[in-house]
Amino acid sequence: MRALKTPFLRSAAVMLAIAITTASAATGPISMTIQAEHFSSKQGGVFDPPVDKESRIGVQNFQNGNWIRFDSINFMAGEYDSLQIYYWSNGGSGQNASGATMRARIDSPTGTIIGSFSNIPGTRDYGYETSDPIKVAISDVTGVHSLVITFEGGSGPILTLDRVRLAGTYTTGPNDAQNYYVATTGDDNNNGTIGAPFKTIQKAASLMKPGSACYIRQGIYRETVKPVYTGLAGAPLTFQAYGNDVVVISGADPVTGWSVHSGSIYKAPMNWSFGQYKDQVLVDGKMAWVARSPNVDENYAPHEFLNWCGTGCYNWKPYQGELEPVAVPCRIPLDGNVTVNQVAAPNNLPASLFNRSANFFQGGLVINHNYYWSSVFTISGSSSTASSTNLQVSKINSTWATGSGPGYISNVFGLLDAPNEWFLQNNTLYLWAPGGGNPSSHLVEAKKRALGFDLRTKQYVNLTGIRMLATSMSLAEASNCVIDNCHFKYVSHYETYDWFDVACAGFYNSPFDPWDGYTGIYVSGSNNTIKNSSVIGSAGAGIILEGKLNTVTNCRIHSCNYMDTYQAAVLFIRRDITDPQAGLGNTVTHCSVKGCARAGIQVTGTANPTSAGDTTRIEYCDFDKNSFQSNETGSIDGMASNRAIVSHNWFHGVAYPENGHVALEDDNGCYGWNVHHNVFWKGDPLVKGGFNTGFHWMLTFTELTIKCWNNTVVDKCDPSRADIDTGWPPFVSAGGLGKGAYNNIYARDDTAHWMFTNAANNDYSLRAGSPAINAGKVLAGMTTTYQGTAPDLGAYEYGEPRWVAGADWPEQPWPMYPPTSVSGGPYNNMAALPIAVPQLRISPGGLFITGLKRTDFRIAVFNAAGSAVTVRSGTGARSAAIDASGFAAGVYVVRLTNAGRSMNWKALLR
Repeated sequence: MRALKTPFLRSAAVMLAIAITTASAATGPISMTIQAEHFSSKQGGVFDPPVDKESRIGVQNFQNGNWIRFDSINFMAGEYDSLQIYYWSNGGSGQNASGATMRARIDSPTGTIIGSFSNIPGTRDYGYETSDPIKVAISDVTGVHSLVITFEGGSGPILTLDRVRLAGTYTTGPNDAQNYYVATTGDDNNNGTIGAPFKTIQKAASLMKPGSACYIRQGIYRETVKPVYTGLAGAPLTFQAYGNDVVVISGADPVTGWSVHSGSIYKAPMNWSFGQYKDQVLVDGKMAWVARSPNVDENYAPHEFLNWCGTGCYNWKPYQGELEPVAVPCRIPLDGNVTVNQVAAPNNLPASLFNRSANFFQGGLVINHNYYWSSVFTISGSSSTASSTNLQVSKINSTWATGSGPGYISNVFGLLDAPNEWFLQNNTLYLWAPGGGNPSSHLVEAKKRALGFDLRTKQYVNLTGIRMLATSMSLAEASNCVIDNCHFKYVSHYETYDWFDVACAGFYNSPFDPWDGYTGIYVSGSNNTIKNSSVIGSAGAGIILEGKLNTVTNCRIHSCNYMDTYQAAVLFIRRDITDPQAGLGNTVTHCSVKGCARAGIQVTGTANPTSAGDTTRIEYCDFDKNSFQSNETGSIDGMASNRAIVSHNWFHGVAYPENGHVALEDDNGCYGWNVHHNVFWKGDPLVKGGFNTGFHWMLTFTELTIKCWNNTVVDKCDPSRADIDTGWPPFVSAGGLGKGAYNNIYARDDTAHWMFTNAANNDYSLRAGSPAINAGKVLAGMTTTYQGTAPDLGAYEYGEPRWVAGADWPEQPWPMYPPTSVSGGPYNNMAALPIAVPQLRISPGGLFITGLKRTDFRIAVFNAAGSAVTVRSGTGARSAAIDASGFAAGVYVVRLTNAGRSMNWKALLR
């Protein structure tokens, strides 16, 4: 087993030691890709289709006199020397590039020409750009300009523009590598030294050239960071938290100015919106939920799903506090007409749904989880009696929406009836704060930015020790970037999605707009790594892996895809059909994955690898409870994918016991998969959920080329259910190349027979004397090494070290949310404190410390002169409030002493 490490706690010496400087010049390619859909303005051209903004079909049918403009393009010091145009022009769709010319200009449609494209070849593939773009040299351009592509000549529609790419070569200079410092108390007019830091990370990012580093002091940074330059091999750009400082990049802005609306509901002005049904509100760094029924806390109560999951009454209460609340299934039973009807007391429907005025629910949403995914409906009208409610709805996604299954109603002002609920209307935010009372005593924020870091098309950029809240990150077409010890919470949020979002096959070219972080952290390009990090909470995916040779390792990812589409904690997908290498060689290893609506990992449309190194790999991962909200899925769901290796994983705790809820599912053709040395067991739901039935299948395989060998399958439940389905009949363990199931252990109540090391604690390695030892066969092309005279049966080879799956650092709450006003000083003795670090919050008139692990604490507050202005000792509570209403404005040090260890905050009171 690897040494335990805790990525949240690293010493300043270690953190600062990774700063890189360049002793000699480095040279490498640089590029910038611009999606056509991201234009600033245009003349002519339309979307195709208009709802699918990121379909990779682009902006179509440009004609003579049309143009498209992209603003704020930084040409740097003239390093870009060529422009590539990705497009399609197809006569079958009425397009003809003959006689037409494209020109690249700066600043306006009549501005200086920097490059021209004539003799534009047609393309054969309808709907997709040519895989060999046209390329032209461009004249030297420096500084920031608008880039305008004009279309001249020709007859009728010329082409559809997909994207453009600026490319060139960069060689580092002797003064490129610089260290910059940023603090919330800094000033962007400073020089960026440790004594005179910048105020924003973006200021440093705009100056950093290859080999430069940016050290970020403690605080909340409300910005999108987009480096101007890129890193090079041996000279990366480095962004990292200074020492052990807690650094949060937030996609949300504070909401202030609260007054009473009625009862416990307060209101405040809010003049921005992230989009209808896409707004997100946070209270003290935790997600609140838009007014709805049932209330989120009610999701945990036992309830029946009315012809949905049989007659079982499921208790989700044990999951409260373990997963994000929105990840837990909702509980209104809906029939095929989307009629909510309380017909009997056991259905336990909330009273808020009945006895409502006509059209009470108008403008809201109905979201229900059917067999495959969620369906979303807008409510155009409603009628209600004392015992029933009928909703008039229109579906806005999913051509297969059924309207049946459990669900909820949201975005109805009249349903704002519980703590932690909100509603936005007419530039006013209404909120019932947790615990009641004035929200001014909390930090209330609303989402405003999709991306915390924009690393699109960058290379060799390192991020270390940074947290991102209510925002995402894009590594679209990036390469050789490393994200280490970074922690993300709420990387995407929305309650509506287009059909293209479900990503149920490669030809849907989905999810839309991943470049902007709309559906989670997007990684394309090549050789990027996310490690020692966490992703908690996402309406879409946690991480999307496209591109090739990208790796996610030693991470914890949970509560993702709570909108219940074909997203996942990690989504492997091949979207770029024109690139035969897209989607190859991506790897997820040593990760812990749980709490997803459907699959923990979804593998969709990956191409056939050209070498062993191009194979999709899912290895040494721990799959805990998944499949919370949908049927026909598994902890890994493979769909129309080629040659994946699934090995050395633990599968346990699939949430639903119903047909189709399995640990690993092959759907829609998974060709050449190899599934070996995995352990499958039912796990915690037997106790926590009170389930009394087992898996219908542990695995489902429909494709003849899948091989399944040396796995250990333990099902402690209903012995009539099959463990592995490889076709019909449902249990095949014969030889041959197709449907190969070899050397597996299948154990039900006979775990003693196999002499596992500790079956009670799910250790299914073998003890001496086990009948599985030397009982297997040598499998050509599969067996590599073994001990003794023959391979053993099952996932563990006796005599070899027991392998362990999952991240090697312990599960823990998301780190503290830092105070709103700090001077940027690091924490003292942080490594000596418990993992759950106390947090200080500064609110008007008070200092609040929460998260204390002991009750025998001492808190002292010192002024700038070092004199104690107040001292407080522990009173048996695990939190403390200090009245600061009499404090003068200025800098104070708050010192917490706990069992001989101390922790300091430096706070600025205004």
